[in-house]
Amino acid sequence: MKPTLKQVADVVETFCELIPFFPKSEGALKVVIKDVHRFVGSQEELAWLATAAPLSIDKYEGLPCLRAVFETRYKPADVSPEEGTASFARREMEKAQVCPICYGSGWEQVERNGLSSVRECACRRTGKPVLVQNMKRGA
Repeated sequence: MKPTLKQVADVVETFCELIPFFPKSEGALKVVIKDVHRFVGSQEELAWLATAAPLSIDKYEGLPCLRAVFETRYKPADVSPEEGTASFARREMEKAQVCPICYGSGWEQVERNGLSSVRECACRRTGKPVLVQNMKRGA
């Protein structure tokens, strides 16, 4: 069953306490809540994200990092079956030249001891994730 906006809001509020630099303003939280509600398809997925995001994100740098963590395990609910899991990244790649490892999100999917997580991509450390730079500028 799809989580309610209230359930998503409760999880997002915990991110404020657990993830460094997570936005705390009311306006920013509304945007994050709506975005998470759009791509999370079930209460089980939301519960997993509530646990995985704080363990995977060392420093919040925008909505793509939450989505990247989610996509390590689940297909986003806002993606059609024809598009596939990484469709958000593919659509953005068509607009800009981006890193082939992280698709411009700045987060690389890694497997450790059978667990999926994300880490900062090398392109971010060198300052070259085109999509992230464009999004920060509002492009």
